[in-house]
Amino acid sequence: MPLAQPERGLIPLLLDGAAAEGLVAGERVYPAGSGRHAGPLTVTGVTCLDGATVNGPVTVRPGATLIATGTTVNGPVTAAGAAGVFLADSTVRGPVRITGTTDAVAVIGTDVTGPVDISAGTTGSDVPLVAGNSVTGPLRCTGNVPAPISLGVANTVRGPVTGQCALL
Repeated sequence: MPLAQPERGLIPLLLDGAAAEGLVAGERVYPAGSGRHAGPLTVTGVTCLDGATVNGPVTVRPGATLIATGTTVNGPVTAAGAAGVFLADSTVRGPVRITGTTDAVAVIGTDVTGPVDISAGTTGSDVPLVAGNSVTGPLRCTGNVPAPISLGVANTVRGPVTGQCALL
């Protein structure tokens, strides 16, 4: 099996039961299911929220990654220089501001009460995905390389849609 392929790191794991692969350190905040967090949440490392409720602002620090599915955030979500931000099938009662992301951005099927601003991301081959969201407020995307896409799944926005998001 040739090793000159994109997923070559998986080959030892598939073919050699004794193979070891380096893992990324992660911080588990809640077990699968539901959990509550009162007050501000600061994300360092990798934080996964699944069916959680956060009663306060969420701040994603530079180099950190937030993965939130089926989660409710009662406050703003702010990420500056984060490695990645994934909001899926979630509710954010406050603004979402994602700036300078370096790896991946996905905001999918999320209800946001407030503005959404996705700007200045340089995510390489990880195209930002903004799809199927309901936004009460403006949706603005500027200066992202590459520009966000929606894969044909429209966003519902009650406010102006500007910049790179104008066609989503």
